Formats: sequence, structure tokens, C-alpha cells
Amino acid sequence: MYHRLAFVFLLIVRLNLALILAQFQRGANFSQWTEDDLIETSIDINQKFIFDNQQYKNIILRTGLNEWSFELSDGNGSHSNRLWTEFHLYLAHHESKSFFNNSIRDTIINSCHSPIISPLTNNSNFSVPELYEMDQRIGNYFHNDGFFRTINYIQCSMIEERQNASLRINLNIYFVTNRQFQSLLFIEMLNTTKDFFEIHQAKFFLHNSERKFRLNYNISNINSVDNSSSKIIWMVKLYNENKPKPSSSVILQINFLVLFICLLYNT
Repeated sequence: MYHRLAFVFLLIVRLNLALILAQFQRGANFSQWTEDDLIETSIDINQKFIFDNQQYKNIILRTGLNEWSFELSDGNGSHSNRLWTEFHLYLAHHESKSFFNNSIRDTIINSCHSPIISPLTNNSNFSVPELYEMDQRIGNYFHNDGFFRTINYIQCSMIEERQNASLRINLNIYFVTNRQFQSLLFIEMLNTTKDFFEIHQAKFFLHNSERKFRLNYNISNINSVDNSSSKIIWMVKLYNENKPKPSSSVILQINFLVLFICLLYNT
């Protein structure tokens, strides 16, 4: 019994430490926004997780006057000497500069959950409920693609409110990878957040240390498949599906069929 109590106590301590790490912020010493102000939330993950063919252990969530970003990274070098992938969302500069300059912060909560990672095991019946649920959600989105078979994902969130001018953001992003090391972005936001982004002509892009741009989207082009009236769900694949090529015998049969049709047509 004492061992169980000690284990529970240790678990609570670890959770509290994780919460402190998730809420650690730099550059938050200002009362009103300007273009030079930036809030950074730095999070170190105990276990590496895989996304877009790389392993990552660090996350930085950034909030600026008119932009927000989620950066995954590994290594302690400079930005040009380490692995990183960044999801970057920004508003149209000509409009947001005058609209948000000197706005007053009310609430900013930038955080990430611990990554959900499939353990190494030979037991074929073993499953992680969170990974199975993620597979179900991806399967409901991509109806004809079969089972995704998630091996890990990490969820990060941005919740923000400002005054003068009014701003409300509630945004979740999941970085997801399956057994074939294929990755996708899973973005979830309130409809009011999407409406705000559309009004201010928001765009986002994904880039990393190896490629300048991987994705570049206008947020008004995002269509949800979720039936909820309060939120929008959008997923995008970061891989090309390999469709099976027809065998040589199939190709030969097709050629004979075409030849037969041509002979019938000419008789």
C-alpha cells in the first residue's frame, strides 16, 4: 500500500513539473502589443517523437502581434544548425498592424500535452486507447484510405484573448505519424476562431530545416468534415500515397483488348 501511495505521489509531482514546463514563457514583460513583442513558450519532451521523417524533443510555441507558430526541433545549435519543423500562421500585415497594435493582453495559454507514443511490444493484441481513437478520427476524415495505424502524436494548443482590439483564439494542432512513418497535420479550431482568421485574411505555411516551404495555405480554403456547429476539423497529408502499379500481364491484356476493339472498328 505504501508503495502505491509513493507511486501516486511521484506521478502527481511529475505532472506538476510538466505543467510548469508547459507554462514557462519568455518575453512576456509588456502590457501592450507592438510589432517587436513576442511571447515564447519552451517545452522539453522527455521522449523523442517522430514527425515528418525526423525525431524531435523540443517544442517552442510563439505568439506575436499578428502571428503564431509551433516549432518542433532537436539539438542545441543555432536555428541554421539543428533540425526543426515549423507551422506558422499569420494575418494580413496591412490590416492587422493598425488593428492590433497596442492591444491589451487578457489571457494567453500556450501548452502541449505529453506525446502519445506506442511502446515496443511483441503482443499483437496490445493497443493504446489514445492511438486507436486517433486512427478512428483520421479514418472518419479520409473515408477511403484504410486504417492509418498511428504510432505517435503530440497535441499543442493556443488559447488567447485580447482587448482593444478584441481577439479570441482557440486552436489545437496534432502532429501525427503512422507505422510507415507517414505524417499528417490535424488542425482543430472553434468556428469563431476560423471566422476571425478569415476576416483578417490569415495564411499559414509549414517549412523545415531541409525545405523552404512544404505547405502554403489560405485559411479561407479550409473545409471541415466535422458535423459540429462549434468547431472545424481539417487534416492534411504530408506524404504521397503509393498506388499499386499494374502488372505486366494486366498491361498485356489491356493492349490485346485495345487491339481487338480497333480490329472490330475497322471491319
